[in-house]
Amino acid sequence: MTDALEIVWQLFDSPSLLLGHDEVTRWPPPAVAELTRLGFLREAVRVDHAACPNCPDRHVEEVLCRSGPDGQSRFYIPCPENLRVEIAADNLRRWMIDVDAVARRLASAIAPGGRCTQRTALRLWRLGGVAWQGVNRDVLLARGLDWPDNGEIIRQIGGNGRSLVFVAGPAPPAHIWPELPPTVVSLPSAVRLQAGAITVALADICALVQDADAANQARRPVALSRKQQKREFQKAAGDVLKSKLGDDPFVQAYDEHGSYRKAAAALSKKFGFPVSKDKVRTAVKRRGGVAAVMRAADSESVRRTVASQRRDRQRKFASSTQPPQLE
Repeated sequence: MTDALEIVWQLFDSPSLLLGHDEVTRWPPPAVAELTRLGFLREAVRVDHAACPNCPDRHVEEVLCRSGPDGQSRFYIPCPENLRVEIAADNLRRWMIDVDAVARRLASAIAPGGRCTQRTALRLWRLGGVAWQGVNRDVLLARGLDWPDNGEIIRQIGGNGRSLVFVAGPAPPAHIWPELPPTVVSLPSAVRLQAGAITVALADICALVQDADAANQARRPVALSRKQQKREFQKAAGDVLKSKLGDDPFVQAYDEHGSYRKAAAALSKKFGFPVSKDKVRTAVKRRGGVAAVMRAADSESVRRTVASQRRDRQRKFASSTQPPQLE
């Protein structure tokens, strides 16, 4: 990596922003100087423990500071083999990526004099607000949208589809947003370092906003009137009930009324949702057609008559066998 900003974007979503001195010394010196000038790279607190460079097991010990004969501070760790081992001062230095400084620079590049507000420490910043496509939009910078604990950050960004969110990595999948996803802008593709200053490709971002708005328009549900909502609810409830009714009610209604239309009207009144005559016709057809339904009805009528006669005979027989009542 030779570009100063490329170094920052590669490390921006790292859970730990601390860097060892040996890692920083592997970067090109001009990039280190540029990052230090911008405030994106700054020295952190020195380490207070170090691994022994002389022992194979690399045991870690507390660093002790002693003054040398020349009055300069020197650093040692205790060692069971060598009693004490000197550690170079540079090996104790640590550096960190200052993500707050990155947020402030971006806010100034988007709108000179813009105010940067931290929403969640080291995770989410508001860089200001802009009006694009006739809509006032929050401009945000986020870290770790793909981390396991991203829920609170996503909740703060919201799902109204109007925010503009800068991220260092790839855009997260749309399904992580509770409703409509925001416009997500990749920092490496939209932010440049030119003549020592941070610049933002606003024209490219505007194109992204247009694409995101068009996609969200297709996702946004159409508002329904109260009458339409009632009709849709009744239709949905009717579809569920129809799926559970089976053919019996439709066939029985046809048998009773002798007409698809009359059967449909009776069922609509009974169930509280519209039943078409085609639904009745389909149920009758599945039972073998009108002739089959009528034969089944006649057969059922005969069975009911025979059963009724049998019950009458049983009652008469039972009555004739009762002993006479004495007065």
